[in-house]
Amino acid sequence: MNEILQQRIESVQAGKNITHAQIEAKRSLREQLDSDLEAFLKNGGKVETLPRGYSGLSDELKPTQKMRSIMSASVAQARALSDNPSVIAWREAKEKGLKHFNGTACITCGSTLRYTSTRSCFSCNKASSLRRAERIRNGKAV
Repeated sequence: MNEILQQRIESVQAGKNITHAQIEAKRSLREQLDSDLEAFLKNGGKVETLPRGYSGLSDELKPTQKMRSIMSASVAQARALSDNPSVIAWREAKEKGLKHFNGTACITCGSTLRYTSTRSCFSCNKASSLRRAERIRNGKAV
């Protein structure tokens, strides 16, 4: 009984609020697992250590390992894109405080002049702006 009281005092001091029944349940579970493991080993069973990221339930990677591989591929792709000449030109223009830079050719008009702030095509933006101004002048809704 003194041992149980000591365990209770230690658990309260550690900030845990567990009851005597919970302590006993954990102790009996621990004893059951130890006896099961001992019986398993006596019957010729072997304990295998699996590589990190694998489960004994399947041969597939755990979800966290899958996510790590996806993320590393994504980072590699992002690094490859940062070596793109258009991205380098945009970054240099942004650092110099320029409003425009020459990037990849626009798929609509073929122009390479782009805004630094939005990376959108200068010519297409200008044409859109002129069309909008014309609609406003004619009294049509924007």
